[in-house]
Amino acid sequence: MDRVYLPRADRLLTAWIPLGRVTTSDGAMTVAVGSHRSAPFAALRSSYGRTKPADGTRGGWIADDPNDIETLHGTGKIEWASADFEPGDVCVLGVDLLHMTSNNTTDRWRISCDTRWLPVGSRSPFY
Repeated sequence: MDRVYLPRADRLLTAWIPLGRVTTSDGAMTVAVGSHRSAPFAALRSSYGRTKPADGTRGGWIADDPNDIETLHGTGKIEWASADFEPGDVCVLGVDLLHMTSNNTTDRWRISCDTRWLPVGSRSPFY
């Protein structure tokens, strides 16, 4: 959930852009289906999703192991969805959608770019 990085950005979109072919084995983008709106994720959206990372020494990751999310945050069984991405594909994510890239289990590089988008005239999400 990118809101943890930009908590005031209600209309933020993130675009994950693979720069070349990225398969699920290479560590493609993976999303928790329905996490941006479903009731089992409501507590997670209002707690983790509305806070800032603890400090500058670690990321804002919710867990190091995605299997821990179900237990630690009471979401119930999470349905993860992913795909193989081809050049020109883009994955656009809302600010409250739980997502990650899967582990790269190959000897190939996964190269991708994340960009954040706000509507023109939006107040700064940084303060």
